[in-house]
Amino acid sequence: DDSAVDKTFLTQASFELAHDRMVEVITDVAPWVPDWDELKTIDLRGRKLESVVRLKEFLPKLEEVALDDNEISYFTGLPSTLKSLTVSFNQVPSIASFGHLLHLETLDISHNEVDDLSSLECLQHLRYLKADNNGIKTLNGILALEHLHTLSLRDNKLTVLNLQTSSWRKLSTLDVSHNRIVTIRGLMTCRHLKSLNVSSNDLSRLDLEPSMPKLRVLRVSSNARLSELDVLPAKDLRTLYADFCALERIEHLGSLSKLENISVRQQLNDRGGFVWPGSQVKDAKRLFLSANAFSRDLSLYASAPRAPPAFTQLVYLELSACQLETLPSNFSSLFPTLHHLNLDHNLFSKLPKRCLSGLRDLKRLSMVGSRMGKTRNLLEALEGCQALSVLDTRMNPLTLGLYPPMLLTSPAAADNQHASASHLSHTAAASSTSTYALSDARFARTLPESFALKRLLHRGTLGMVCPRLEWLDGLVLADEEVRAAEQWL
Repeated sequence: DDSAVDKTFLTQASFELAHDRMVEVITDVAPWVPDWDELKTIDLRGRKLESVVRLKEFLPKLEEVALDDNEISYFTGLPSTLKSLTVSFNQVPSIASFGHLLHLETLDISHNEVDDLSSLECLQHLRYLKADNNGIKTLNGILALEHLHTLSLRDNKLTVLNLQTSSWRKLSTLDVSHNRIVTIRGLMTCRHLKSLNVSSNDLSRLDLEPSMPKLRVLRVSSNARLSELDVLPAKDLRTLYADFCALERIEHLGSLSKLENISVRQQLNDRGGFVWPGSQVKDAKRLFLSANAFSRDLSLYASAPRAPPAFTQLVYLELSACQLETLPSNFSSLFPTLHHLNLDHNLFSKLPKRCLSGLRDLKRLSMVGSRMGKTRNLLEALEGCQALSVLDTRMNPLTLGLYPPMLLTSPAAADNQHASASHLSHTAAASSTSTYALSDARFARTLPESFALKRLLHRGTLGMVCPRLEWLDGLVLADEEVRAAEQWL
């Protein structure tokens, strides 16, 4: 039969081509390895591979292979000795078989064409599974994987998360953010869970009962209908991110004695945002409270018979766009340990004298986009801030006309990732700073004399009051500017 001969010939030719291609790739990746039989790990990322047929013939003892960014759609040819397989950004379908890879402990199938996980049911040793950016709709196939330690299913099509029948007694990290989840049931079956990310879903409530004793990090941000959250079952929580929800308050927040980081930016309720948490979070280290309408002067306990407690552990406070018209005169005694303070986009036109003077450790202060009218008032408020090294007062009346327009948002204002500007990409921050400095150099050369003098006095006098000031309004503060201001005065 001629057709049978043709098929045999084509099959042989295909295998020979696969053989030659695999030899070429392995030689290119590991030219220094004399004995391929003993090779345990290999990196074949971005090699334009369409298959891994015959790989096990050359690397029979392989335990770890990276196949990300190829064009692979099936796993025929992978050795059964594999313990780690990363194959993100390929063309893997749901029907791809893992039956010959029973020793897998680590698997990454992100950015593929998987909408069902049933084929993973046989992987009883799996500890780490990442399947982000697929079309997964259910947990069928993985609920019985009792050794799972880390599971990430970001950016899929999950609508219900039912864990009541799961065997995930050892699960430590679960990320199901950026799905369409409206209901989560059975979280209590994951009693060893340390980190839970359910951000960017459609939850209206999250039930942590009866107890989540190991939970340290909880992320529920961007669930616009989430109006209730009780954290009593998670008493050892260290970090809570709940931005862009509909919370007015968080039940039993004060019971979290070990809470260090809390973010409740811009609560989308009808009552003006989040109620000032006050003594409930007095031991926190970082508070992100931007875009909530607090009391106009931040009078924390106007009706309380006793003074509000000091936040003696707090190093980072973000109060951007909170509609504040002023600060309490005892601000520095309320927050004595602050290192970083963000007051961008508020309504104050002046500050009480020496309201910040007790902040001996304050290093960074941002007041972009407010209504501060006079540098003199700022000097009086900052007197005593000996450690201040970065200050930004752009887009206030007191700096209008002194600098080029801010076409790039300041890092402090743009930050929405729970990190200070110093934690931004070094390359990105350096590029932005360099661009602004070049723009300013051109701008400053042509300033009218009266504005040039106003700029000199603004920058120089702030440098005199804050001796460690290095960056002012997005630019390096030169010693020459301070000396020139001193001479003029």
